[in-house]
Amino acid sequence: MKPTITKEQAEAIDSLRNGKAAWDDEDFLYAYTSADYSTSPEFQPIASMDIMTLAAALVNGYEVEKTPEEKVRELYNQHRHEAACSFTDEGTNLSLGKAFGIKEASKVFGVDVEGWDEFDNV
Repeated sequence: MKPTITKEQAEAIDSLRNGKAAWDDEDFLYAYTSADYSTSPEFQPIASMDIMTLAAALVNGYEVEKTPEEKVRELYNQHRHEAACSFTDEGTNLSLGKAFGIKEASKVFGVDVEGWDEFDNV
């Protein structure tokens, strides 16, 4: 099973795997258990993971956790799509109302989603 890890953790794994040293799975696990590496800045995102999640990510691959902006955009687009596919005015209005509410709430909470301007008519 692929674990979900943060963008920072994924970048740290990729950087160390594809860097000059080209770390393998054993290098990551050794570094995780070694005081020499666990405090280094490039290893910090990985050091914050539990060892089972790290091992699963190394062996099975991983999914990168969506940012709040991506989650809001996905939910917004879902309701826009539902509005476009609705066969009734009531269904369309309900879905557009949800999309508008998501957009407005995101602004209140300071979640800036790139591309909001293209939907200003909602």
